[in-house]
Amino acid sequence: MPLPFGHSLMGYTIAESSRFKLSPNVWMNIFIFALLANLPDIDYLPGYLEGFPNRYHHHEIHSLGFAALMGLVGGLVYLRMRGKFWACFLPIFFAVSSHLLLDLLTEDFSEPHGMMLLWPLNSEFYEVPWKIFASVNKSNHSSDFFISLFTLHNLRVVLIELVIMLPLALTFTQRKRAAAQPQPQRIDVKQAERLTVRQSVEMEPEQGTELTVAQITEMPQVDYQRLDLNQPSYRNGKK
Repeated sequence: MPLPFGHSLMGYTIAESSRFKLSPNVWMNIFIFALLANLPDIDYLPGYLEGFPNRYHHHEIHSLGFAALMGLVGGLVYLRMRGKFWACFLPIFFAVSSHLLLDLLTEDFSEPHGMMLLWPLNSEFYEVPWKIFASVNKSNHSSDFFISLFTLHNLRVVLIELVIMLPLALTFTQRKRAAAQPQPQRIDVKQAERLTVRQSVEMEPEQGTELTVAQITEMPQVDYQRLDLNQPSYRNGKK
């Protein structure tokens, strides 16, 4: 299995790529998705309490059925609160399922190989031949389980996980930031010309506009009775 570093980076990637937020706070949202991506490893706990941490590892909790169950719980809660189901079900399902994907791509040298991927439909263990991550060395005894994780081999495993998962997480982060930036609007040249002509026409004064009463009263009054139309200056319409 990958260590929590790889699973947490996958949870971070899903949080950055998902439109749905499990919390309005950015860092709390990332923390919840990272927690969901590590959730299947809770199956270490019952074995650890019995003295053998690996006893139930990769069993029922490492399955698509468990991922669907977690999504169902979250979806029903969100349905009751906001009236939506799939918007919450899908991100939770993918976050938990991402753990299964990374574990399938990890070397597994302990019996039984693989995991109960299709539980509760069946209890068979499934694995894939393609491996990307190295196996983690760990003890099968609770007394030295945590101490056994601090080795040079596991440190190399952590570095491999960072080399593979960190660029993926950064890629989705950059894509999200680029999508959030306002995009320049593309203007059709012909449409812009038509708009310019229309604006210029609207700005021109309309011909034949009726004069207002105030404008008429301000016009100079002419006494037509005192005009001598026989004068040369008034002939042919000239003054």
